[in-house]
Amino acid sequence: MQKIFTVVLVGLLAILLTENVGAQFPSVTTQFVNATQGERASSVIWINFSAGGAASVNAATGTVAYDASSAIGTANIWNGSSYAPTSIYTNSAYQLSTIQNGEVSISTFGGGRAYVSYGPSGMANITNSTYSPVIGPYPGWQPAPATPDQNFTSRFQAFELTVQPTVIGSTGSYAFSQTNQAYADLSYIDQVSISTGIQVLNAPTGTTNPTQTSANTQALVNAVQVYNTGAASPTTFTAGTNVVTTAASGQPQYFQVAGSAIPSGYTNPGSTSIANPAPNLTTFSNFVRVAGPGQMPTVGGPTGSTTVYHPWDNYIAALTPGGSLNSAGTLVTSLAGSYGPTGVPAQPYAANATFHSGNVTLGTTVYTGYVLISGFTYNGAAQSDIYVPFSSLTASTGLYGTNPSYSINQAALVTVPGNTLQTRVVGDVVAGMNFGTLGSTTQTTYNGTTQALGAFSSQDWWAIGTSSPNLLFGGAQTNTDFYNTYAASLQSLTSAYAFGIQDRLGQNTTEFNLTTGDGFNSTVLQFLIQPDLAAVPEPGTCALLVVGLGAVVLRCRKSRT
Repeated sequence: MQKIFTVVLVGLLAILLTENVGAQFPSVTTQFVNATQGERASSVIWINFSAGGAASVNAATGTVAYDASSAIGTANIWNGSSYAPTSIYTNSAYQLSTIQNGEVSISTFGGGRAYVSYGPSGMANITNSTYSPVIGPYPGWQPAPATPDQNFTSRFQAFELTVQPTVIGSTGSYAFSQTNQAYADLSYIDQVSISTGIQVLNAPTGTTNPTQTSANTQALVNAVQVYNTGAASPTTFTAGTNVVTTAASGQPQYFQVAGSAIPSGYTNPGSTSIANPAPNLTTFSNFVRVAGPGQMPTVGGPTGSTTVYHPWDNYIAALTPGGSLNSAGTLVTSLAGSYGPTGVPAQPYAANATFHSGNVTLGTTVYTGYVLISGFTYNGAAQSDIYVPFSSLTASTGLYGTNPSYSINQAALVTVPGNTLQTRVVGDVVAGMNFGTLGSTTQTTYNGTTQALGAFSSQDWWAIGTSSPNLLFGGAQTNTDFYNTYAASLQSLTSAYAFGIQDRLGQNTTEFNLTTGDGFNSTVLQFLIQPDLAAVPEPGTCALLVVGLGAVVLRCRKSRT
């Protein structure tokens, strides 16, 4: 899932590529580490890169484009008799046991993902933009949450990665500089399937979040699984479960929305059910994934409720005039922060958000219920009002997907918001509702002021949440309908994203720069593939690296910031 509201991971996004211009910039050594402590052999671990591609800069305009057909880097790959330098591409699968030291030297890779998966082969067809699942709420996604996606019963997890040289020069002479920027994070937004971690060895000065940690898979799964035993048998789970297992018959499972037809050739694991047989969380022999809220239906169906994660209607109603969090009808939420396009210094913005239950016409469509963002200024200059219909918030792409449509000055909805000033401001509302801080009556003290948490500005929420994470989610709201319960369950177990703009707290992304000749030639960005059952070692201890064709090397590291 793409994170539209998140900190921009890409230096510049291209529209058209007309000319390739480059300079000498350092590659980033990225190492995929089998840290499963013997639970998985490197021969059954696969690495796929998807989306993005190799970057090039347009000399005339300075825009950057990504080409999936060009190599993103190199690795020494075992060819049957020796390791040979090999170009690495997106949309290809690489067996970890054949990559020398698990190391891939990446020159440029724009805004994509590195997937780790288990099995006899790598993930297939993960960038087919024409794919449309038979069942499921999100047609066109790859990997998709439903059959007939070839990867539906594969265990996989995503690392998100951008390696982007900076652009220097002027019109007609733009080029990449000798600096390469690396951004990486862990993501459990879509699902929990494999425990992952990040470490930066020999980190350059100024590295942000050099260590990203997660508990083992069992702990993550136990935190987010939802089981509702069905009536048919003890091994049947109703649609109130978010766990996907492999079918006993060997046929693939699928998400069945209540009342929908069963696709020909697929197992029916029970009326409106998803997981059958029950997952074995002792051996993980039949476990596939726990699906996140963005992957699951959040509304009822013809034969009953298919809701696994709560809808947002109750929270929205509580924030509208007369609601439990707005009984006086005067709730005004202050939004504040800073924004700047890539390469431009950030400037401050401020606005007020209010919830309204009446009708509003946006473009030519009438919507009932909306959030109005008014009094909006950017660097002191007035900006147009923004309208976010409640239907945009409750849609699958809304509060759970963190990409709600909105209107600027009552024009038609922007259906696919880009990374703009307006998107950033709307994102404050979305993040505040996921964290539960918006409208929170929890009393707290910040900068010498004691008042309800919701009375502070959104900018203050992020600072308070960073220093006092206990004031987020259930610490902000007593009603579990008033925050993202999936993200809350993972809060203490991983530094990964659990919803798309969780990085408002500044704790979810690892960042560093490498510059030619800066003395940090030995920096290694490690992606750790961690155990299902064994305890995950504390950060800063020795990491067990599975190298080459199974030789084991023990390397110790010391933290450096």
